[in-house]
Amino acid sequence: MTVLTSPDPKKAKYADEHRVPYATDAVIPEGPAKGFAVRKAIVAS
Repeated sequence: MTVLTSPDPKKAKYADEHRVPYATDAVIPEGPAKGFAVRKAIVAS
């Protein structure tokens, strides 16, 4: 799973990404959802 972070509107792209293997929790590293974990149960639903 890939979580894109640090959006750069001027360049129309994300400056950073956070990758984790399938079935591993992906924790949002910054922004309004900081700390929210995307888990297998959420993705598979």
